[in-house]
Amino acid sequence: KENYRNRIIQSGAVIIIGGRPFGPFGAEVRTNADQLLEQYPELRRHLIFIPNHNIDTSGMIQQATDSPMMLSWKNKEAAATSPTNAGQNFSVPIVVLDGIMPERLGKIREEDGKLVSDVGFIVAYKDQADLSNGETYPDEGSFVAAIEKLCVIYGTDEYRERAYEYLKISMTLGHEIMQAAGIMRIWARLEETNNSPETRVVDSLVAKYLRHTPSRMLFA
Repeated sequence: KENYRNRIIQSGAVIIIGGRPFGPFGAEVRTNADQLLEQYPELRRHLIFIPNHNIDTSGMIQQATDSPMMLSWKNKEAAATSPTNAGQNFSVPIVVLDGIMPERLGKIREEDGKLVSDVGFIVAYKDQADLSNGETYPDEGSFVAAIEKLCVIYGTDEYRERAYEYLKISMTLGHEIMQAAGIMRIWARLEETNNSPETRVVDSLVAKYLRHTPSRMLFA
């Protein structure tokens, strides 16, 4: 662990974590972050923890970042809103594949047994699940290596090329018609104008429901 901390410090990276107090787990994350900064004060220049991350702090974080990070547990999807918004700020993502939709990483290929992207940096999962809860976490070494790689290319042509590709992806795949909630709203508007006698009554009720619940995400 000390090796990872030293490598992050030496890379010069500043990690901003937006936390939300969702039950006991949120409180545990907050406690761990506070203890980490208290025990290792040298990290205070490299780790910023925002305990109540919300829509008001989101814009500030997204505009300040050079790399959105999505690090969910294996088989757990992370919300893709923040990295998409940060992509419009000319950034390069660091993610696990389960934490973001793979198509947002451009072309993915295998090199030396590892998955790599022409756009962002892919963090691998640990080989084994945690014995205490059966969850498989992102690999710390892979995560730190991704940070180091990003810091090395920052400001170079490679960084600009990656950021430009991610910007294009964020502004196309991030469009309303490519999002589940957006598709639902578009469908609702179309259904309201549907003149088919067979579907007019039922579909108008569905459209009304969807129109008034724009934040609901439906997946088949």
